[in-house]
Amino acid sequence: ALASSKARTFSANAGEGEFIVYIIPSSFGIPTFNVGGFDGGFKKTKTMEHTNASGYKQNYDIWQSVNAALGQTSVTVK
Repeated sequence: ALASSKARTFSANAGEGEFIVYIIPSSFGIPTFNVGGFDGGFKKTKTMEHTNASGYKQNYDIWQSVNAALGQTSVTVK
């Protein structure tokens, strides 16, 4: 989804061996996560550079849930 900030609430269904992944522009800063009512639960795994079709380059941070197989889960990002 296109967004102007890191804040968002979304649902995910992570099955056995699956993690939840959240990718945001590095310029948004460090997010905080609340997963199923508990703070935390995500770690930054990588920063990657992406160049769009117009030649604009931007870094993106990839955040992954610490635990797999969370099932149907609500995630709030601030």
